[in-house]
Amino acid sequence: MSVPTLEAVASTFKTWRTNRTHGRRKIPAELRQQAVALLNDYPVSLVINTLGLSHSALKRWQQPPDEAKSADTPFITLPEPTQASSSLCVTLCLANDTQLVIQGELSSEQLGVIVRELQPGKRGER
Repeated sequence: MSVPTLEAVASTFKTWRTNRTHGRRKIPAELRQQAVALLNDYPVSLVINTLGLSHSALKRWQQPPDEAKSADTPFITLPEPTQASSSLCVTLCLANDTQLVIQGELSSEQLGVIVRELQPGKRGER
Protein backbone atom coordinates (compact mmCIF):
# COMPACT_ATOMS: atom_id res chain seq x y z
CA MET A 1 0.00 0.00 0.00
CA SER A 2 1.45 3.34 -1.00
CA VAL A 3 1.45 6.11 1.58
CA PRO A 4 -0.69 9.04 0.47
CA THR A 5 0.61 12.58 0.71
CA LEU A 6 -0.24 14.87 3.59
CA GLU A 7 -2.40 16.94 1.25
CA ALA A 8 -4.36 13.88 0.09
CA VAL A 9 -5.02 12.71 3.66
CA ALA A 10 -5.98 16.27 4.70
CA SER A 11 -8.48 16.33 1.83
CA THR A 12 -9.92 12.97 2.90
CA PHE A 13 -10.27 14.18 6.51
CA LYS A 14 -11.98 17.36 5.31
CA THR A 15 -14.44 15.36 3.17
CA TRP A 16 -15.19 12.98 6.04
CA ARG A 17 -15.79 15.85 8.47
CA THR A 18 -18.06 17.61 5.99
CA ASN A 19 -20.15 14.50 5.28
CA ARG A 20 -20.47 12.91 8.73
CA THR A 21 -23.99 12.80 10.07
CA HIS A 22 -23.18 13.36 13.75
CA GLY A 23 -20.82 16.01 15.10
CA ARG A 24 -18.71 13.84 17.44
CA ARG A 25 -18.27 10.71 15.31
CA LYS A 26 -15.27 8.43 15.84
CA ILE A 27 -12.70 8.87 13.07
CA PRO A 28 -12.75 5.76 10.85
CA ALA A 29 -9.89 3.28 11.27
CA GLU A 30 -8.74 3.80 7.67
CA LEU A 31 -8.26 7.54 8.24
CA ARG A 32 -6.49 6.91 11.54
CA GLN A 33 -4.11 4.48 9.80
CA GLN A 34 -3.40 7.00 7.06
CA ALA A 35 -2.61 9.69 9.64
CA VAL A 36 -0.21 7.36 11.47
CA ALA A 37 1.46 6.35 8.18
CA LEU A 38 2.21 10.01 7.48
CA LEU A 39 4.53 10.07 10.49
CA ASN A 40 7.10 8.14 8.43
CA ASP A 41 7.50 11.16 6.13
CA TYR A 42 6.29 14.21 8.07
CA PRO A 43 6.91 15.71 11.52
CA VAL A 44 4.23 15.07 14.16
CA SER A 45 3.48 18.77 14.54
CA LEU A 46 2.82 19.18 10.81
CA VAL A 47 0.53 16.14 10.72
CA ILE A 48 -1.58 17.17 13.73
CA ASN A 49 -1.85 20.80 12.61
CA THR A 50 -2.71 19.97 9.00
CA LEU A 51 -5.23 17.25 9.86
CA GLY A 52 -6.73 19.08 12.86
CA LEU A 53 -5.89 16.31 15.32
CA SER A 54 -4.70 16.26 18.90
CA HIS A 55 -1.25 14.93 19.70
CA SER A 56 -2.72 12.50 22.25
CA ALA A 57 -5.13 11.03 19.68
CA LEU A 58 -2.37 10.47 17.15
CA LYS A 59 -0.15 8.91 19.82
CA ARG A 60 -3.01 6.62 20.92
CA TRP A 61 -3.56 5.50 17.31
CA GLN A 62 0.08 4.42 17.11
CA GLN A 63 -0.42 1.94 19.97
CA PRO A 64 -1.61 -1.63 19.35
CA PRO A 65 -5.34 -2.06 20.06
CA ASP A 66 -6.15 -2.56 23.72
CA GLU A 67 -7.51 -6.03 24.48
CA ALA A 68 -10.16 -4.52 26.77
CA LYS A 69 -11.47 -2.40 23.90
CA SER A 70 -11.47 -5.22 21.37
CA ALA A 71 -14.69 -5.90 19.51
CA ASP A 72 -14.16 -9.58 20.40
CA THR A 73 -14.63 -8.86 24.13
CA PRO A 74 -17.72 -10.83 25.20
CA PHE A 75 -20.57 -9.28 27.10
CA ILE A 76 -20.84 -9.90 30.80
CA THR A 77 -23.45 -12.62 31.35
CA LEU A 78 -25.66 -11.76 34.29
CA PRO A 79 -27.48 -14.34 36.39
CA GLU A 80 -31.25 -14.26 36.68
CA PRO A 81 -32.14 -12.27 39.79
CA THR A 82 -32.89 -14.51 42.76
CA GLN A 83 -34.14 -11.65 44.87
CA ALA A 84 -36.22 -8.61 44.19
CA SER A 85 -34.43 -6.11 42.01
CA SER A 86 -34.69 -2.39 42.39
CA SER A 87 -34.48 0.50 40.02
CA LEU A 88 -31.17 2.21 40.47
CA CYS A 89 -28.48 4.23 38.79
CA VAL A 90 -24.87 3.26 39.51
CA THR A 91 -21.78 4.96 38.12
CA LEU A 92 -18.59 2.89 38.23
CA CYS A 93 -15.33 4.81 37.83
CA LEU A 94 -12.61 2.51 36.51
CA ALA A 95 -8.87 2.94 36.98
CA ASN A 96 -8.40 4.09 33.36
CA ASP A 97 -10.78 7.04 33.92
CA THR A 98 -13.62 5.23 32.14
CA GLN A 99 -17.05 5.67 33.65
CA LEU A 100 -19.71 3.00 33.31
CA VAL A 101 -23.28 4.03 34.08
CA ILE A 102 -25.75 1.25 34.87
CA GLN A 103 -29.37 2.24 35.14
CA GLY A 104 -32.56 0.24 35.54
CA GLU A 105 -33.74 -2.91 37.29
CA LEU A 106 -30.77 -4.72 38.80
CA SER A 107 -30.36 -7.10 41.72
CA SER A 108 -27.44 -6.87 44.11
CA GLU A 109 -26.26 -10.26 42.80
CA GLN A 110 -26.18 -8.93 39.21
CA LEU A 111 -24.35 -5.79 40.32
CA GLY A 112 -21.80 -7.97 42.15
CA VAL A 113 -21.11 -9.94 38.95
CA ILE A 114 -20.55 -6.72 37.00
CA VAL A 115 -18.14 -5.34 39.59
CA ARG A 116 -16.16 -8.61 39.75
CA GLU A 117 -15.89 -8.81 35.95
CA LEU A 118 -14.55 -5.27 35.76
CA GLN A 119 -11.74 -5.83 38.25
CA PRO A 120 -8.24 -5.42 36.74
CA GLY A 121 -6.82 -8.66 35.42
CA LYS A 122 -10.24 -10.28 35.05
CA ARG A 123 -10.67 -9.40 31.35
CA GLY A 124 -7.26 -7.99 30.46
CA GLU A 125 -5.64 -4.90 31.87
CA ARG A 126 -7.89 -1.87 32.27
